[in-house]
Amino acid sequence: MLWFSYVLSFPLFSANFRTQRLQEEINKSASDALRKRELNVKSIEETYDQKLKNELLKYQLELKDNYIARTNKLMEDERKNKGDSGGRLWFSALT
Repeated sequence: MLWFSYVLSFPLFSANFRTQRLQEEINKSASDALRKRELNVKSIEETYDQKLKNELLKYQLELKDNYIARTNKLMEDERKNKGDSGGRLWFSALT
């Protein structure tokens, strides 16, 4: 009788085993898909961070160029004013 009950329960065991294996495959597939998605998101974040750094560097360079241009203009204006006022003072001293 023991042998008979074993044979009857074998298909049930086999079905449970197959169901368990199927669920494991589904879980593995979902886990792999999630891992792949996480890598994609990480790549997107890194790309965004790099673009942001590039934009910040470009903006800083633009600010630096503007600062240099304003400083050069100011120095040139001061040089002109110094030259103009020096000439006027010398001329006014003669009159």
